Amino acid sequence: MKKTKRLIATLTLLIAAICFMNSANLPAGTVQAASTSSMKKAYKKYLTKSVSGKKYYKVVNIGDRNKPVLLIGTYKGFGKGTYTGCNVYYYKSGKVRKVGSLSDGRDIALYTKKGQNYINSGLSDEALYLCVKDGKSYLCAYYNSHNWKIDPDDKYEKCVIKKGGKVIKNYGYMDAKQYNTAKNSYRYRNTVKFVKNTRANRRKI
Repeated sequence: MKKTKRLIATLTLLIAAICFMNSANLPAGTVQAASTSSMKKAYKKYLTKSVSGKKYYKVVNIGDRNKPVLLIGTYKGFGKGTYTGCNVYYYKSGKVRKVGSLSDGRDIALYTKKGQNYINSGLSDEALYLCVKDGKSYLCAYYNSHNWKIDPDDKYEKCVIKKGGKVIKNYGYMDAKQYNTAKNSYRYRNTVKFVKNTRANRRKI
């Protein structure tokens, strides 16, 4: 009888240990899904209470580990629902905060590099890519200075990476080859289509 009780107790402990190990090894996506849901809920609330119904917005996955980020259009683009400028908002520590902005001459589009998503705008000789890292805006700004080493008048702007508005890396001037290499390291996905801030659209977030 005692042996039976010991066996049952041992099996119970073993099962409990297995259950604990399985729960500890749940895929990251299980936790990520709840976090993403909370962020989207916060964006819905923010749009409802703090943003005019005349504004256009889009939620895109350009945050930490491609978490959702709220974009609110500032400068209209060249097609329906497109914008060349936007303000960037991120949910962190229980609040939705503006963390940066992006504005240039092309319709904002979504790009990917090494698994991280970015929004992009630019001109013929400049390309700007922005995402959110550690809750701060992370901007990669590239400018084409063509043959500046031969002709100093070709100097345009120094290429930099900014985090939270502060320069954390300075590449200096890039010639055409360096510029194209940097720009082509990002892969185009699609043009971002903003939608009007209506109840019906917010339900789709």
